[in-house]
Amino acid sequence: YSMPADYIDESDIEEFEQTAQNEINKACTKFIDDVIKKRDVDILGFMSHARRKCLTNEQFYKLRDEIMNYEMNVDTVFHIRRMGLTIKESGGNK
Repeated sequence: YSMPADYIDESDIEEFEQTAQNEINKACTKFIDDVIKKRDVDILGFMSHARRKCLTNEQFYKLRDEIMNYEMNVDTVFHIRRMGLTIKESGGNK
């Protein structure tokens, strides 16, 4: 997507990046909570690692219940490739 050179400035890009990063973070967190907590599905593969550490099924089911109740943090980084930006200068000199 391209825009005229006099339309885009650095502050608009940074604001959009932050907004996009926050929205992606919310969507990922909601998706993980919905799939893991509400639907009880292990899409991240924690159970296969947990099963290897348990000697009995009882140990596994106890560990499984603990793992499925973990709080997960999502950290999103979103950057736009910057080419041809117009940077507004403060003051009258350019």
